[in-house]
Amino acid sequence: DHEMTSMASAGAGLGAVYRSISMVVVPLFLLSISLAMQSAPWAEAQMKELMHKDAETANIRGIAAGKFSEYSRGDLVVYVQSITAMQELKGIFIQDRQHGKLAIITAASGSIEELEDGRYVILKHGERIQGIPGLPQATTESFEEYAVRIENRTSVLRYDQEAVDSVLLWKAGQRIDIAELQRRFAIPLSIIALAFLAVPLAKLAPRGGIYGNIFLAALIYFSYENLRKVAQSWIISGKLHLWYGYASVFVLLLLAGVLLIVRLYGWRWCVKFVSFRAA
Repeated sequence: DHEMTSMASAGAGLGAVYRSISMVVVPLFLLSISLAMQSAPWAEAQMKELMHKDAETANIRGIAAGKFSEYSRGDLVVYVQSITAMQELKGIFIQDRQHGKLAIITAASGSIEELEDGRYVILKHGERIQGIPGLPQATTESFEEYAVRIENRTSVLRYDQEAVDSVLLWKAGQRIDIAELQRRFAIPLSIIALAFLAVPLAKLAPRGGIYGNIFLAALIYFSYENLRKVAQSWIISGKLHLWYGYASVFVLLLLAGVLLIVRLYGWRWCVKFVSFRAA
């Protein structure tokens, strides 16, 4: 429960403790830079692409082989004989009443595609009958390719800031882009800052319990997380300077660590320690 006191009595001072911690913290810091700046945005982008692909195939999942599927409140009925592994539709039958007139469309094959104004069934090598088949007013036409819109909504893949590559954010140079870059770099910096705070927080009073500083540590971390989020919001809105906003949060963490060390060892010891290290 008093490891810091035991190490100090054996001659391991504050510098020795920080050197030991740095052997773990520095590799984690370097690894977290790669994760925060490259791996995390890449993973976020992959997730967005998978979700977009899932949304695009929603209507294909609704169209099942050997089943009549209704759209536009029953004005559009689609039947597909089979669906290949490559999501190609085979043996398509469509009854279309969307424009007030009956149209029967058949095609050998087709696919679902996302166009600018909606989602379409693209039919290939088929025939379209306008009107009731068998009556003189009915007209028949053949086509190589024909599109039938089954949904007006368009699904466009949009990346959030978290999914944009760090290099692209830096080149864009907008306030929101720089704020996102700072948020990413704040992750590895927090490892260094919190490790700096951990040493004085780990030293307990001689008569203190094992949970003596846990409440203080939780309060510091809670304050840090909220200040970080507020700083990012204020940077984006322009209330804080673009480059000083996040830096102020880490300056406060550094100041808190210095005050904790001073509380434990006193001003005179701290001055001597810094003077000895500088020499």
